[in-house]
Amino acid sequence: ALISSRAGLPCEDGEIYDENIRILLKEQSRLECFRLECISDPFVHFRVILNSDAGTENLIFLSSKEMGVYEEGYNGHVHLGVLLDSRLRILDIMIIEHHETQGFIDYIMESGFIEDIKNNPEIQKVDAVSGATLSSQAIKNAVLRCLDRYRKEIMDQ
Repeated sequence: ALISSRAGLPCEDGEIYDENIRILLKEQSRLECFRLECISDPFVHFRVILNSDAGTENLIFLSSKEMGVYEEGYNGHVHLGVLLDSRLRILDIMIIEHHETQGFIDYIMESGFIEDIKNNPEIQKVDAVSGATLSSQAIKNAVLRCLDRYRKEIMDQ
């Protein structure tokens, strides 16, 4: 059963919805009109419902932290979110938390690396960013592991 979630209200499993995720989705994904619904899924705690002139579309938000996917960058874990459409195509990748030097993360974000991952069906073949190799490799590996785990454990593929 889906329960509509608003900031500060508990979801079905009793966890409090994190307003920071809503802010992150709005800022990084440039989503304008959406709502979040909690779902009882071990990995995906909410679904993004995108409202537009074309109607409503269900998007899936995977959190590497919630999925137990921890990839080490240069200075520690990189926690990210992966926004997928209903056909499991990557719409966006968001860095939620990291311990890397901010300049390296900025460099990765400006390099086109995230776009390369989003647009390449063979993510493992996307080259790491020179000068930020460990950090970019951690991002790529986290995306791959989130998708792989979701497909195997949720989609039974």
